[in-house]
Amino acid sequence: AGSGGAGGGLIYRSGLVLNAGTNLNVTVGGGGAGGYNYGNGSIGLDSAFGTLVAEGGGAGMNGSAGQDGGSGGGGGGSAQAGGAGTQPSQLGDSGLFGFGNQGGSGAAYLSSTGSSFSGGGGGGAGSSGANAPNGFSPGKGGDGKQYDISGTLIGGVDPYYSAGAGGAMIWMGSVSTAADGLGAHNYGSGGTGYGGSNLWAESGFQGVVIVRY
Repeated sequence: AGSGGAGGGLIYRSGLVLNAGTNLNVTVGGGGAGGYNYGNGSIGLDSAFGTLVAEGGGAGMNGSAGQDGGSGGGGGGSAQAGGAGTQPSQLGDSGLFGFGNQGGSGAAYLSSTGSSFSGGGGGGAGSSGANAPNGFSPGKGGDGKQYDISGTLIGGVDPYYSAGAGGAMIWMGSVSTAADGLGAHNYGSGGTGYGGSNLWAESGFQGVVIVRY
């Protein structure tokens, strides 16, 4: 079963001094594509502001270990491990002010009368993705981190960024998904595991660069 895609790495750098007239590279990375028909997803692309680089989120996988990324993708439903969240280990301020967490592990129930597979949740900037407790229960996605930097509200509260997505469970042709982390479907968030009737997994959401001064 498909695991949850991870949120991208998040960097929150306050008090950054910029010199007037300095040209800075600004890149907004795209979200990773969701897998189709039991295929694996793809890792998200990096976002950057000058030398600050936020890594793309690790992909949700089907029958293999979750990919490493800014946060780690969930492990596939054949009891595979989740990927590592590597944003905090990046060099310089990208790691010092960076956030990213581990993806959850998948689980399987194997029987001669039928088998069930559950994917782990993708990691988020605020918390790790949950392990699938058993072959019938996929793991919840990790929460994003909440900031008021944008000056806008979502659902009446300051938005969360870089959330992980919930994994999926497949049993005898029936598919269900676990809850996504807080901040799902916002910038930098991962895509939910296989949940549609045609076994499409949701793609991740693009990154964002916000400058407040």
